[in-house]
Amino acid sequence: MTQVSKAKKTTLWIYTTLLAGFFLLVGTLKLTGAELPVAEFVKFGLPNWFRLFVGIAEIVGAALLIVPRTTTLGAVKLGVLMLGCVFFHFRSGEALQSTRA
Repeated sequence: MTQVSKAKKTTLWIYTTLLAGFFLLVGTLKLTGAELPVAEFVKFGLPNWFRLFVGIAEIVGAALLIVPRTTTLGAVKLGVLMLGCVFFHFRSGEALQSTRA
């Protein structure tokens, strides 16, 4: 393995670890009932059980990202989850409000 490919691999794992840490954090906040995630789910009209489901999905996705054999599966699952988030933000009109100057 060349030095360049080792550097690329190391960089990729650093980003993967940071992304997994982010999803672990936000998933934990959803599971613990932190004020901001609870308010967001209420604003979108989603039930409390769905917040817990999303929190578990984010934590499981973070764990899948870290294990080399399941990294791709974790990325796909988290990508699908984020598409759902985009859907709810657009449905509420929130995404359109943030783009207006």
